[in-house]
Amino acid sequence: MLLILKFPILEPRVLFYAFETHELGACVSVTRFRDVFSLNLSSSLFYAVRNGVKSNSTSMRGQPYASSERIGPARPRFGENSCMRRKIMKVLFWGKEFQRFFDTLSTMLVGHEIGIADPLDDKGALNDAEVLVIRPSRIDDELLSRAPSLRMVQQWGAGAEGIDVPACVRRGVIPCNVPSIGTGNAEGVAEVAFLHMLLHAKRFFRAQEKLMEGKVYTPPGTALWGKRGCVVGLGNVGRSVAVRMKAFGMSVTGVNRTPPSDLDELVDAYFPLDALEEAVRGCRFVVAALALNNETEGIFSGPFFRSMDRNAVFINVARGGLVERRALEQALAEGSISGAGLDVLWEEPHSTEDPLLAHPAVTVTPHIGGVNDAAFDGVLSFIVRNIELFSSGEIPLSRLDKSGAGASSCR
Repeated sequence: MLLILKFPILEPRVLFYAFETHELGACVSVTRFRDVFSLNLSSSLFYAVRNGVKSNSTSMRGQPYASSERIGPARPRFGENSCMRRKIMKVLFWGKEFQRFFDTLSTMLVGHEIGIADPLDDKGALNDAEVLVIRPSRIDDELLSRAPSLRMVQQWGAGAEGIDVPACVRRGVIPCNVPSIGTGNAEGVAEVAFLHMLLHAKRFFRAQEKLMEGKVYTPPGTALWGKRGCVVGLGNVGRSVAVRMKAFGMSVTGVNRTPPSDLDELVDAYFPLDALEEAVRGCRFVVAALALNNETEGIFSGPFFRSMDRNAVFINVARGGLVERRALEQALAEGSISGAGLDVLWEEPHSTEDPLLAHPAVTVTPHIGGVNDAAFDGVLSFIVRNIELFSSGEIPLSRLDKSGAGASSCR
């Protein structure tokens, strides 16, 4: 008898292999799982649990399976003795929010020691941690000094501005993040940008009022089709927004520190970052998709908002620190812009008394851009793969301490 349980995974390109579970961890066996069953490889991770009865399948017969057998995406083959080289890692998830899916973490990281700690009182958990998985957090010399065994810091997601990379390098700690594109993160953030665009364009909340008044055909809205949108930051998120703008029939102005290699395909017009105020003129929607750093902090200031058209909407799905709050509030008060859509604020968690939450020209969501089913599966699968690589003595992916790796200057 073979019982199949289904879980989502990231990589549709890999073959599925049978994994043998024992005290050394999960090792690749020679049996291809897709030879045994017909699977949807693009969306599933399967675990096979044999209930004391051998499979009747010819291709699985005779394989040395334990009572619990993991079947999942193949790790790179590191030679015949690669299983023997795999080290059991002590993986610490930094934040109480990880407790909600502890069972999933334990299942995906079978063979490793898993812990969850509250950053406000970690009860000494950092002392033994070898891999630290974090949400947006400050990882600096002070924290690293309390983690003498730490060898890798893994950001849960793309935004890693809280990681002091030089401090990690000095202490021999490898800092990594997760690429936002192809994992559901950048794609989800782009969708939330469009959520805000459409809420403003279709005057959704006004439409709800008219609905409750029993009226129809009102209020008149704005079509995205035929309008010009500006994307500030052509990293993974910005690119995802630009592609979707074109799908809506919009023309796209792109702003970036350097022009991308596929510039002509991605945007209709391009401006360097130092020409931002010129770039936004004539654009009905302006989407901020920059990474936050010393160069970009407060880049959306008074002169920027005064350069926008009065009927334009400003959308921020990147980081609150990119925007000078007083400048935005003044632009809204003076009617320099039509409205704003914010998925990020200056303080997170935010104050429920923040006046922008009730502003009639502002839509706000609680930083949900990368919080979706695809991103959870994609980010977790990437992190699991990185831990497997690291535990096998291989180089982890998306390193922040290597040129051209990890997060770019634009999200």
